[in-house]
Amino acid sequence: MQVDANISPRSTNTASGALAQRRIDSSWLIFVICFSGFLFSLLAFFPGWMSPDSVGQYNDAKLGRYVDWHPVMMAWWWAKLDKLYAGPALMLMQNLCLYWGAWCLLAHSLKRSYGNIASLIPLLGFLPGTLYLLGEIWKDVCFATSMFFAWSILINAYAQNRGLGWIERTFVLLLSIFSFGVKTNGITAMPFMLYFWIYVEGWFPKSTLQRLVTCAVLCVAVVLTATLAVPAKDIVKTSPLQYTKTYDLLAISVETGDIVLPEYIIERTGTDIEALKKLYIVGSNNPLFYGTYAPIMTTDELKLGLLHQAWITAIAKHPKAYIRHRLAHFRELTRFGSPYPATTAAPVIVDNPWGFSFSANSFSQWLGNQPERHPAFFFPWIYILVMLGAIIGLFTMKAHRLLAFTMGASAVCFILPHFIIAPASDFRYLYYSYFCSISLTLITALEILRRTSLIYFRGKEAPLQPHVD
Repeated sequence: MQVDANISPRSTNTASGALAQRRIDSSWLIFVICFSGFLFSLLAFFPGWMSPDSVGQYNDAKLGRYVDWHPVMMAWWWAKLDKLYAGPALMLMQNLCLYWGAWCLLAHSLKRSYGNIASLIPLLGFLPGTLYLLGEIWKDVCFATSMFFAWSILINAYAQNRGLGWIERTFVLLLSIFSFGVKTNGITAMPFMLYFWIYVEGWFPKSTLQRLVTCAVLCVAVVLTATLAVPAKDIVKTSPLQYTKTYDLLAISVETGDIVLPEYIIERTGTDIEALKKLYIVGSNNPLFYGTYAPIMTTDELKLGLLHQAWITAIAKHPKAYIRHRLAHFRELTRFGSPYPATTAAPVIVDNPWGFSFSANSFSQWLGNQPERHPAFFFPWIYILVMLGAIIGLFTMKAHRLLAFTMGASAVCFILPHFIIAPASDFRYLYYSYFCSISLTLITALEILRRTSLIYFRGKEAPLQPHVD
């Protein structure tokens, strides 16, 4: 697939370059919508909803002892914010600023090509599928909003046919580090955004290899910086993949009748296959991991070694059972064929030792009702399908193909590993892909409108040359 690696956005003209530049008015409308959205969100969520995961990470932040069951940078950063103002409020406000700031930048960017209609783009920020999760203080939200804002900075420069300023570069780099630090499996999405950054800067316009090498260097720098930011002495190792591995072994045992769980788990559960069947559900390992036989989690290196070996051996012995289980789980994750979304966010703060509480209001109640009233907004499979359609549309129109490729590949490569690693059916795990889907669909729709309007107004005259990369 050709991605126009030899073309620099700064070397193209305004007719066939990245996004054509036009000076237009009504920027105030973008600001009003985004500021209103920020206030609405703050009123709906303040001080921030906290699930058991949130409470666990905040506890790490208070103790200065970071358990790697969740990527540790979020708790480390939360500890810094907590010194300024205790509780979830500053983390919530950070995510809201990134979210509405990204919509603001995206709207300003697209106005340059598509006119005042783009001033209404921030209204998409009120879509329940993306707005609802913002209330939760989760790593998935931190990752998605950080990546979304970084993309908006790049698209803004791309729209102006220029490289980034040093402040913009600093933001993109820091957001990349933070994104990986709070959600390490997000590394699969990172290289594509960094490659687009290199493209926008106009670096190495005639060498794809040099761009790829530079992208690899940036990826390594991001990973090392995020990893070294939190002192190793403050990190407690727990091997978080053990939740997924025990889930896979339970599924294989239940389907084949061959008990492949390691001995230390069998000692707790027994070998009654009928009893094990009651522990297995598609979409969650909680009945085994946190249920009657808990605690299943271990930090014992010997037991973890036995678990890993049992997992590898079971997959090799029963590959079809493993694939069927993972297919069923992935279908549950994407909610394909389901009439309702998975239970994920909730407008509450669970019991905690610090006395944090959330009082429901009309805004939070409205959002809390959306999954039931408008479930389609929360189905990952719809976002995936629409995004693929948008990518095909942009390639067919030969418009913004490198943007379509990199952002689309970023989302797809972020989604696919969840076939193996997804621990549950929560759609929050794929939250980042929602932003990629909406952004690419928006650009596709605006490009179609631009072209049909040109044909309509210009009559039989040939339309302007389409934007190409």
